[in-house]
Amino acid sequence: CEPHVTAGASWNPVPRDSVAMGILIKEGLRTFKKTKSHYVKLRFAYQLIRLAHYRKDYQQTLDLYDYLMPKTDNDPSILEDWILGHKAGALLALGKNVEASYLYALIIQRSPSKRERAYRSFRITTDEEWHECQLLCQADPERATLYALRAHAEDSKAAEEMASIYKLDPQNVNLELLLLREIRKLEKDLLGLEFNDEKRNNRRFFDLPRKRAKIYLDELQNLVTRLAWELKVTRPLLWRIAEAYLEFLDGDLFAAKDSFDQIQPVVPKGVLRDQVDAFRLALRVNMMDAMTLGIEEEVYELIHREPYYRQNPY
Repeated sequence: CEPHVTAGASWNPVPRDSVAMGILIKEGLRTFKKTKSHYVKLRFAYQLIRLAHYRKDYQQTLDLYDYLMPKTDNDPSILEDWILGHKAGALLALGKNVEASYLYALIIQRSPSKRERAYRSFRITTDEEWHECQLLCQADPERATLYALRAHAEDSKAAEEMASIYKLDPQNVNLELLLLREIRKLEKDLLGLEFNDEKRNNRRFFDLPRKRAKIYLDELQNLVTRLAWELKVTRPLLWRIAEAYLEFLDGDLFAAKDSFDQIQPVVPKGVLRDQVDAFRLALRVNMMDAMTLGIEEEVYELIHREPYYRQNPY
């Protein structure tokens, strides 16, 4: 089967032999019926459904899925999500965007190896399709994944979507991913504006800083503080660090210092502790107002002796 489903070089594509693929599907179906091992049956199902998909016989892909999958009784396997991806692709090709997108959301939730491809294939473009897709969900984690997908859109109000995810599934993995993504966006908006020699190009080509950046920072701060202290998220300490860093980005340096001073003793040694110490060092630099003999001596100590400065010179 493999030669028929492997993409050739894009500049010299090899035409698929639809007849040979059809013969393989028939042969595979005959063998599937004789096979007793469910472990092997699942692998036959994968090969046959994949062949039909690459053959672009999308209705046959769906028919094979409906016929073969109920006849396999295998332990949970990654192949089930790979097969589901081919079913979703067939539905998408037939114009059934909502059903396909729901299946892609399941794959994103369950299968890291297929997550990126499923994300690129997700096709919900209207509010009506969004509501229809929600109705297909059978559990709150599935609904939370839909909100996470909507949050990843460039024009999304991610803080609102994060609040919805938290309400449905407080330990959803996408919450931390979205938190870090939104902080990185705010860094581009708010860091180094006074001395950034690319300021004019950033405004012209990237619309940075965004016009509502400060308002959005306040919205995200409120959400992060609530999630950090309600203790329902997977790692409340990470959210407390984010809370302190957002105070830093907001220019509230004394509040940020107090927050980091409280956090630092309870952060275990490792990557997060190193990050907190680097933040505290950056905060010290940022709190220097005017050059004095004392500040000159402190800067000398930072440059020559402080390990976090030497490890993170930027």
